[in-house]
Amino acid sequence: MANVTRQTRRFFLPMLTGVVLLWNMPLSEAEWNQENLNQRSSVLWDGGTLQKTLTDFARLYKIGIYLDRRVDPDQPVKLQLNDRPIHEILTKLAESFGLGYCQIGSISYIGPIEDARLLPLLFTMRSELVGKLPESAQKKLTQSQRFRSAFLETPQQIFRKIAQTAGCDGKAFGQMPHDLWPELDFPNATPVELLTVLLIGFDSTFVISSDGRTLTPRKIPHDLIISRGYPISENEAKIWQEKIPEMEFFLNSKENRVTVKGRLDNIAKVDSFYRTALAALNAQNFESNRIPSAVTDTSPIGKSKLQPLDSKRFTTKITNKPVRLILQSYAQNMGLRLEIDEDSFRQKGKTLDELVSLELNNATAEEAFRKCLSPVGGTFQMTPGLVRVRAK
Repeated sequence: MANVTRQTRRFFLPMLTGVVLLWNMPLSEAEWNQENLNQRSSVLWDGGTLQKTLTDFARLYKIGIYLDRRVDPDQPVKLQLNDRPIHEILTKLAESFGLGYCQIGSISYIGPIEDARLLPLLFTMRSELVGKLPESAQKKLTQSQRFRSAFLETPQQIFRKIAQTAGCDGKAFGQMPHDLWPELDFPNATPVELLTVLLIGFDSTFVISSDGRTLTPRKIPHDLIISRGYPISENEAKIWQEKIPEMEFFLNSKENRVTVKGRLDNIAKVDSFYRTALAALNAQNFESNRIPSAVTDTSPIGKSKLQPLDSKRFTTKITNKPVRLILQSYAQNMGLRLEIDEDSFRQKGKTLDELVSLELNNATAEEAFRKCLSPVGGTFQMTPGLVRVRAK
């Protein structure tokens, strides 16, 4: 089991112990997107410290990995995996220490299981909060850029620096507990992602003033009663209710949507069920062609790279799933950020929670989105790393 405490993190000095063998060259920093996590690799880790192993792995593949401050960074790593996607490698590594893994935007988080389950919901809620701010504030808080902190910086310094990149007043972070952190390096993170992930180690999140100019840390209200909606069937809702009987479930059979009401921590469990279902849809029903891992005869590091999206083809068969869920699955599988103009569909009397069945055979990405959106009168626009969806 993992050595996890709620105390100040013990500082460490990196040690060059252990062996790491990796197949597939990483992308350049400028090419980073969600598909970095779909790169395949083989690893043999034998005795290096957990923090050192994660740091080296992150640098090689140009990804941002954060090990929760409450986890002992000096635990030795022993793990061997062959030809696995990076996100699966991180999942298996976390599990080997009794920890959880989740992906918050461009940041891979490894920490206590309950926090790895809660973080995606917190990130969604903070993103919704940002979406209500003035446009200028939204842009600064959601702008992706490289973020680095120096060796031995304190949380107060780091959080103030994040606030500064977002054009916000971060004086309130001066009250954070004292600590000394190793160097942080996130190649492509937004202020919202950084704050959500780094504050979880203090059992905290953040609030933003209505003008988007002031950031303040707040303890996570675990007992807060909230409601969230999910595009699932009545049968799926019954299964969830059996697992979490203390929750209230309200079914909108017309839209095939369920509203769930309960404590924040229990909503996080429901949210986790939904994300698991989404991941299963990706894995089972939506497979894209990929270039197999390559290993050269002269080096343990091969030279294969990811296929461009326009050269990929997709084959899937999906039966009675909400359009919204399929769109999220498509975007996640293709490494795209999804933006939906909800108002445009409401104005047309349409809903993305409508159930559809479709089949793709060697389809392009554009054909996949077009076929999914056709039943609800939707259209889309694709740009590098982004797909925007709206009603016609």
